[in-house]
Amino acid sequence: MQMLKSIWVQWKRLERYVSTAQIFGKRMYEDQIVTLVPGLAAYLNKIHVDCAAFIYKKAEGMNFMENFNTRMMEEVGKPLVELELTSVETAFMLAQMSWQVAGKELQGDVLKASESEQETLANELHIYYIEELRLPNYASRLIKIMNIINAAQKIHFERQSFMDLVRIFDFFRVHVSDPEIYKAYF
Repeated sequence: MQMLKSIWVQWKRLERYVSTAQIFGKRMYEDQIVTLVPGLAAYLNKIHVDCAAFIYKKAEGMNFMENFNTRMMEEVGKPLVELELTSVETAFMLAQMSWQVAGKELQGDVLKASESEQETLANELHIYYIEELRLPNYASRLIKIMNIINAAQKIHFERQSFMDLVRIFDFFRVHVSDPEIYKAYF
């Protein structure tokens, strides 16, 4: 359960951007579109969330949240569209990110398992590139995939730091059943 708690928010965001890139292509970043749930998408620059019900202090810089969405679109969305990932690459990217995050956050036995799983993932991706795609020189493609993972993680951790400040200064009135699982979200 600890691993799920540590990765679900990042997984959800990255998977959402991957699916948006596959569905909308260049329109994703040109029109600032992102899928919210399967079958429902929104224009990021036109969506409005009424926060009056859960923000009860004037939060200077709450529009800072929009900056995270803009960065995700530029640093994650646009490269995803340009790469046109295969389903195997998408699975690799999500699994790689999950094991990186879980290993860093949970340490100990999870870190050991994480290192082993990441090695297995790398070997399987190598075989996929060589045998199935017949792409012996895939280094630049793999670097781009890793850059997407790193950008998504960096944005997530910066957003998480911002949300920690929001919680410290008590800007939100959100009460959830399991605060630990939503720590990175609210």
